[in-house]
Amino acid sequence: MPMTISEAQAVNTILRWITGQRGGEDGRPATGDRARTEAMWLASRAHAVLGAGLTATDVAENWPDDAPGEEGS
Repeated sequence: MPMTISEAQAVNTILRWITGQRGGEDGRPATGDRARTEAMWLASRAHAVLGAGLTATDVAENWPDDAPGEEGS
């Protein structure tokens, strides 16, 4: 099954947060909260398809405070 537009947008949000890239409607990098929400949604969808793997709860409980490379920002 191909990736949906919503899934692709979620992946892009997460990648913008990780890399600090600008994008989206406001032209700013994604926030950690937005990236976490999108990652939780993707994990939930993947878990439903696979019947295994990370769940939204796993993501929520283990999401870092800062994007990789930010260290205490």
